[in-house]
Amino acid sequence: MRGLIKKYLLKQNRRSRKVNTRSGLSQKSRKSWFFAYLVVFLTGCNTTHDPAAVSVSDLVAVPVQASVIVDGPIADVVQDSAVTADDSTEEPTQTLQMHHVQSGDTLYSIAWIYRKDVETLATVNHLRAPFMIYPGQMLTITDSGEGEPGGEKENKSHSKLVKKGTNDVVVGQSERSLIPEPKSAGISKDKAPNGAVDWHWPLQGKVVKVFSFQGEFNKGIDIRVKLGEPVRASADGEVVYAGSGLGMYGRLILIKHNSSYLSAYAHNKVLFVREGDSVKAGQKIAEIGSTGIKELTLHFEIRRNGKPVDPLRYLPTRGT
Repeated sequence: MRGLIKKYLLKQNRRSRKVNTRSGLSQKSRKSWFFAYLVVFLTGCNTTHDPAAVSVSDLVAVPVQASVIVDGPIADVVQDSAVTADDSTEEPTQTLQMHHVQSGDTLYSIAWIYRKDVETLATVNHLRAPFMIYPGQMLTITDSGEGEPGGEKENKSHSKLVKKGTNDVVVGQSERSLIPEPKSAGISKDKAPNGAVDWHWPLQGKVVKVFSFQGEFNKGIDIRVKLGEPVRASADGEVVYAGSGLGMYGRLILIKHNSSYLSAYAHNKVLFVREGDSVKAGQKIAEIGSTGIKELTLHFEIRRNGKPVDPLRYLPTRGT
């Protein structure tokens, strides 16, 4: 069939050439060419049914966009992918706070207010020792949350670091129950490590309010005293704040004992030390009063890396 069509087309082509040389393509020739092409088109559509009969020259490459075949609804897959991405990149957010420095403020007193480590606060604000600040200055406070007593925060990751000997082992959630909790040798279960600080009671008296982060909130202990009773330094250290600029604390003394620990003595009547003084354990630093409160008590705190800890876990055991 194709052979006959080709012969017909050649014959028509020879005839059309003669016409084209004189007056262009005749109407009859145009109709013949149209008819011939129509026959070829229809013949090509209906003669090749066997895929094996198609030659390589008859194939046409058609570019297609790559696709991914997914079992199940597409919406579900997208949602699961989004959740996985959020979980894998989740980071704790921090709220930026600013503090306007007032007359009488020190970096230690500001760190005390916000429960921050003074070294961290100094680093954030590009301050160097002795951490001089001035009224009107704006300090940046990075607020990562209150945390738990003692500055310990819950680890939100899916693994837990367990120290055993000198090796650090990462343990997944499903394996936590298989490994016993590490025990600290030589430390009483009811006492905390003192960080090489020899702690003493600041005065004698009954503890009327204990440390608590639940119910009746208290960041230290309150000791009932008599008016004018001497308050003594609980350990060797340096006075980093002595004043009455923190409102509810009344006349307050802050003593730095090392890079980790501070102690606080609040509601004093008279202060016998000032900022920069070095003090020894048992040295008289103040007389008790009732500034900032109605009841006659000494409010005593110990802070580790800026966070309140229970003083009763550090002070020598005695009757309360």
